[in-house]
Amino acid sequence: MRLWASIVILGALVTAGCTPRSGSSEWGRRGRVLAWGDVDHKRVEGTTWVEPESVPEVSTALAGYLTKPLQDAVRGASLDGLWFRPSLGASVGPDTPLASRFAAIAFVPGFAAQVITRDGVLYAPDPRELANELADRVLAKVARRLLQGAEPPPPSSFPAAFRTPDSVEVLVLLREFGQVRLWRSARTGSIADGVVRASVAAAERWRQRQGAMGGPLEERLPLLDVEVAILIDDGTLVEKSPAFIDRAVTPRHGVGYEQPGRWRYLLPRATLRAGSPSKAFRQLFRDNDLPEDSFTRPDLRLYRFVMQTLSVDQASAGKPSSSDATGASPSSAALSLNVGGSP
Repeated sequence: MRLWASIVILGALVTAGCTPRSGSSEWGRRGRVLAWGDVDHKRVEGTTWVEPESVPEVSTALAGYLTKPLQDAVRGASLDGLWFRPSLGASVGPDTPLASRFAAIAFVPGFAAQVITRDGVLYAPDPRELANELADRVLAKVARRLLQGAEPPPPSSFPAAFRTPDSVEVLVLLREFGQVRLWRSARTGSIADGVVRASVAAAERWRQRQGAMGGPLEERLPLLDVEVAILIDDGTLVEKSPAFIDRAVTPRHGVGYEQPGRWRYLLPRATLRAGSPSKAFRQLFRDNDLPEDSFTRPDLRLYRFVMQTLSVDQASAGKPSSSDATGASPSSAALSLNVGGSP
């Protein structure tokens, strides 16, 4: 365990000279928030700023490198968020303490940025707890069965972690030698429902374009890896200048915008290919019939996100499929989800 003195020094280095703007709406109504620095406790409605000294277990975890102890400490201290002054451009690696990773506005698993400004960044715990080892065994296999034409399994067949009500964007991607050939996504109320909807949409899109895709999906599918991923919203960009966006969006992130009733985004690799995050936004605007300088439009919420792969089922060409090996039909195999997980 690190000495308390080192924690105080680290906090001072991260936050010296910064105070969230009192009365600023982006910091209001956030509950109990740890402020890694000095704040005005009285003038932000609905937010209680908690000093690091009052929750030493959280400060100790922030000086470390593992997110699980921090999650436990935040939960034990009944905190709703963590506030830091941005340290844009700071290098981040596996030996970077969590406090510095938050200040660098990096993606920190188990937490999600809520608001990103020049003055501060607010992170909140991500309540989504996914059984990744179970996801790796089942979700992409179910997607493959659906792509083969199987009937969707009943919702009760999915483990509870994937049926939990959650506004989530689920992607199903078809890759050949690592390159994405086609993908479709579904924004829906649970991961389970998203896998079904995105798989059905991907199969339909392939059928529409099968001439350009190299033939019918049933012939090509054994040659393709099937990947299931989710998009995790990792911060609204309140400051919308291109220069700030280029510093606040890391290579791990994709970018998107949301209007009432519609949203558009570029995945992280496409964002990188655009040359910079601001160029990626310009491409999004242009592709969707908006002026390229639409950064400050009041009807747009600009945000960044992370694509998290949950499950991959590798190409089976040259190998017996699970249905060949067991004699099970695609539909019955798709239903065998409860092994290793509670319904």
